[in-house]
Amino acid sequence: NARKHHPDYDPIVIVVGSVEQFGDPKNERVVFSENSERNPVNTYGRQKEEMSNKFLAMAKEYDIRGYVMIQGQSTGVSPSGEISQKDGFLIPQIANQIAELEMSGLKEGKIKTGDISHKRDIVDINDAIEAYLLLSQKAPAIGEYLLCSGNSISLLDILNFMIAESTITITHDLD
Repeated sequence: NARKHHPDYDPIVIVVGSVEQFGDPKNERVVFSENSERNPVNTYGRQKEEMSNKFLAMAKEYDIRGYVMIQGQSTGVSPSGEISQKDGFLIPQIANQIAELEMSGLKEGKIKTGDISHKRDIVDINDAIEAYLLLSQKAPAIGEYLLCSGNSISLLDILNFMIAESTITITHDLD
């Protein structure tokens, strides 16, 4: 234990949760808070919920300033120029597909997706970084905190925006 050797050591530990911990809302107008009922419906959500509970119990037991930041998707380009998400996430996957189509020399192309009509609260990565810094600076009570933009956007709207910005004609097909 680092504190035995360095009594002044007082770390702040932030782990990332997921909105998947809440599960699917009963209706689309549900607004979640830190106190909302948890009903994860997939393995990822259940694992994040279990991790959050165990981490917070340990933070309290060992008097560590520990926080769980529950958030949805964050995306964008960080201050270092890194893209915040890699392939496997929808937004960068679409961006890569569009870039590949544009670089192919074709005048038109297609992008296939599943149903992406649902809405998500998406946070710009720079706003997420600022929120993490603020949480560590303010160091409130040990617990869970939500990170969100407060605006839901359809993933289809994001796709349509990216297609409109493309230099070629791209159509969208449902897979």
